[in-house]
Amino acid sequence: MLLKTYHKHKETICNFSWRSLQIFTKQGITFLIFILCAKLLSPYEFGIYNYVLAIIFFLIMFGDFGISTATSKYVAEYNVTNKNKLKSVLFNSALIILTLTILITIITLLFGRWYLQDKYLYVLYLL
Repeated sequence: MLLKTYHKHKETICNFSWRSLQIFTKQGITFLIFILCAKLLSPYEFGIYNYVLAIIFFLIMFGDFGISTATSKYVAEYNVTNKNKLKSVLFNSALIILTLTILITIITLLFGRWYLQDKYLYVLYLL
């Protein structure tokens, strides 16, 4: 019974396994870096690390703005229904993300030195 179910849903199980591995590896490496930084850095440097990382994650979140989620929805839909629209979805989402990234970078370059003061250089490194 179990083998029959496995063969019936083999592709779904394989895709789920790879996606789980990807998510856990990504989060695990981030957690490992966090633990290493907490252990090796002084409290002041660790605070700067967290401050800069929070700013970068905010900029990343603002830059993506849910576009990748919407793109994945439409890619899955158009992959089944209309393959011609698939290329336009990918191009348009890449264009929007590129435009937002350039806009955020320009705003960061213009106002970052004033707002972030001595942490500005760290944000530029991470950008």
